[in-house]
Amino acid sequence: MASHHITLGYMHNSFSEIVEAQDFIIPSNEQWLKNYIDSLLNSAEYQSKFGQVPFLVGSYSQRNNINYFQNRINFGKQCLTNKYGVAPTYQQINQASTRMLNYWGSFEGNYWEFPAGRPDDNFDSPPRRDALPVSDNNTTLGSGELTISPILSYAGPVAGHCAVDLIFNLSREYKFEGGFPYIASTSDLRNNFYKIAVYLYFLMRENISQLSTPELQSYLNLSFNEAFNLILKDYRYTSRFNLIWQKSISHGHDWKSEPWFGNFMDKYFPWIYHEHIGWLYVGGGVQAYDVELKTGGFWLYAETIGWFWTHDDAFPWVYLNDEKSWLYFDLDSSPKRYYLVNQNTWKVIK
Repeated sequence: MASHHITLGYMHNSFSEIVEAQDFIIPSNEQWLKNYIDSLLNSAEYQSKFGQVPFLVGSYSQRNNINYFQNRINFGKQCLTNKYGVAPTYQQINQASTRMLNYWGSFEGNYWEFPAGRPDDNFDSPPRRDALPVSDNNTTLGSGELTISPILSYAGPVAGHCAVDLIFNLSREYKFEGGFPYIASTSDLRNNFYKIAVYLYFLMRENISQLSTPELQSYLNLSFNEAFNLILKDYRYTSRFNLIWQKSISHGHDWKSEPWFGNFMDKYFPWIYHEHIGWLYVGGGVQAYDVELKTGGFWLYAETIGWFWTHDDAFPWVYLNDEKSWLYFDLDSSPKRYYLVNQNTWKVIK
């Protein structure tokens, strides 16, 4: 989730996108995350927003046509802005550029942009140098002379090692050089910001698409405990468990009906709004009642009468928990009213 946000600048559009991304996961090897980042950088979503990843390293002969340093500066700024939502300092941008360059140095130790490097005779950019098969003279990845193999047995990331590695480290937030962050003076977001996002998506699931961008951002700005408590009360989470009205007739705009119960709106389940009775809290149960087993029915709560029990064969008769008595809703009268059996009185529904 962090990699998606840092690469594209926004969270996943739906829960199903996260499910699809899980196909990349290989628990025993973090290379899967780099493969996932590479796929994002080459996606239509990324390239329609940012264009192709620029050449971040390349041949000495192309240095007058391609400003590799400026490309790294721009790409580093883009990724840091995507992650933190504010423009990074020049020192942070420059460090991101240096991180990418130094990482490439683990493949090509004598790369010409290093102080001790030297011009090369290779002609690339295009093709992308840090996406080419790279190996040392012993045909293994290392820090010796760069060897471009004519046999493309290892193509590397299509978007290039440098871009992928930067996003990988910004996502993982591993500590470097004495416990300092990968980029100086940046804060970790994994244990709060991204953790909240994970809980939002996996608890709300497909209902996450109902969350507006401002609502999502307001969640992400909270502490984890505050956000978690709010998620558990959010109708986009609680409505996932709305099984009792799952097969009710839908009339659109969250309104439904049951022939025996009437019309109601269940968008904010477990709260529902009955067209005649008003707001009711569904405490659980099922619509039907089994006479032989003497089980079934469900409980509701109304502010005016408290908790009551009913089922599809009993309603508009309901049993009041506090009164230990039956009540009858007369929903055909005007105004709507109910009859309390134990008090032998009629009252208007307010």
